[in-house]
Amino acid sequence: MAEDPTLFAWAGGREAFDRMIDAFYDRVEHDDLLSPLFPGGVHEEHRRNVATWWCEVFGGPADYTTELGGYERMLHKHLQLGITPDQRFRFASLMSLAADDAGMRADVDGEVELPRQRPQERDRGADLADDLHARRDCS
Repeated sequence: MAEDPTLFAWAGGREAFDRMIDAFYDRVEHDDLLSPLFPGGVHEEHRRNVATWWCEVFGGPADYTTELGGYERMLHKHLQLGITPDQRFRFASLMSLAADDAGMRADVDGEVELPRQRPQERDRGADLADDLHARRDCS
């Protein structure tokens, strides 16, 4: 029996995530609420690293962990930014729009069955959000 594809594979692999992250940061650079977090714009290296992170989170290769420092590095990069609830909401909103901009697959009227997400994929993003909130509130 064939294993269910990861969300990474289902969404279109690395190329799809690269398109989504580029579309996201193109929007961020013009957003009054989020652009101040990136004075001078969002550089190519940052875009590439963030795409590598999201690929891993959604079940792709563990390249962020093996090559870029993993979860702790991502957490450390965001702790001191003072991200507000409004900025978190805007982030999620722009990421959703960027997925559409990038032409990522969507479940259209049940014609496409979304694969079951593996527990480690589901928990990793939630863990990051929880850690960011808890550590920021303690400082």
